[in-house]
Amino acid sequence: MKNSAWLVVMIVLGLGVLLNAAAPSVVALQDPRGTPLPATWGVSQDSAANSSQTLTKAGAPGFSHYLTLACVGARGAAVTVADVSLQDAAVEFAQFILPAQGGETCMAFTPPYRVGIGNALTVVVPAGGASVVTVGFMAGYTR
Repeated sequence: MKNSAWLVVMIVLGLGVLLNAAAPSVVALQDPRGTPLPATWGVSQDSAANSSQTLTKAGAPGFSHYLTLACVGARGAAVTVADVSLQDAAVEFAQFILPAQGGETCMAFTPPYRVGIGNALTVVVPAGGASVVTVGFMAGYTR
């Protein structure tokens, strides 16, 4: 049960970043023991209405990206249920669903997911339906 509280904190923090139209604020993410998570970069993007989108953290030669949080949200009319794909060099390693009622979904990785050395990290968000804009966000660090 203590992990569910941690997930709620991550979702609330991720959603604040996703849906806040004002300038983003810096938030120190922590695990259940209070240890800071070392996210040093973030990638966010909005789609055009009824368009898919791809968020990418380009590969860095000799280094690996570590994904700590991925979120996706939808705004607009009725949302088409769709699978969001997380990929390591175009190979899917995780998937979650864009909710039909709109709103947001986040996936926290504890421990962080390690992408292969030099590989790009990608989140593929399908089109959400007529008049629907999707919002994507991912955060992590590189070593």
